[in-house]
Formats: sequence, C-alpha cells, structure tokens
Amino acid sequence: MLGRIEASAGTYPWLVAEGDSAVIGYAYAGEFRQRAAYRWSAEVSVYIDMHHRAKGAGRALMTRLLEELRAGDFANALAGVTLPNTASKRLFESLGFLPVGVFRSAGYKFGIWHDVGWWQLALREFPPK
Repeated sequence: MLGRIEASAGTYPWLVAEGDSAVIGYAYAGEFRQRAAYRWSAEVSVYIDMHHRAKGAGRALMTRLLEELRAGDFANALAGVTLPNTASKRLFESLGFLPVGVFRSAGYKFGIWHDVGWWQLALREFPPK
C-alpha cells in the first residue's frame, strides 16, 4: 500500500478517515490509463471498515476526494466496482456517477471470477486543454 501511495504522491490524492484513534476507511485516486490522452481522468476507490459502513464516512471521503480532483483540473472520475456490491453502487450513483459498462469476469478474488462494473462522473463541463 505504501508503494502505491508514494507512486501517486503529488498527482493523485489519498484520504484517510479516523475514528477512536484507528483508521476506519480511506479513499484515493490513481491513474486511469498510462497514455497521455487519459491524463485528465482518474480512477477512484473508497474502502470503509465493515464495522463503520453506512455511517457517512464513505460519502465524506469521496466528496472530499472529488473536490480535490476538481481542484487538480481532472475532467473525469471513474470507479470500478467488483460486482455484486450494492453499497458501492448506491454511493457512487448518489454522488452523480453514471453506470457506463461491465467488464465480464475481469477480476479474480476470493477464489472466483467477478464482473467489474464501471461508473463515471464528469468533474467539469469542459475538459481542460
């Protein structure tokens, strides 16, 4: 995790939520694709500890993350969600993200293949030049 944070330092934000002197969640942005044409888009993700979900931490982290991306001149935020994941789907859609597609059997975890749904949010009306 530290390597991922260090690799994106200065370009993409990482945020942490604390409660009772412990980390309860985090949200971050990262490179969407390596080619220069995609530099205006960022992939976003949020994780909240299972004991702290549905209490507003995810929304607070993602709202702040999107504000920081807008301030950094990003044009799009894209979120990949391993399916099924009703909570993530609801969170992203409540923040204005629109579903844009599904990659079938694109992720492998917990010993099985999963579809990955994608959501997109335009961060500004016109992309920067």
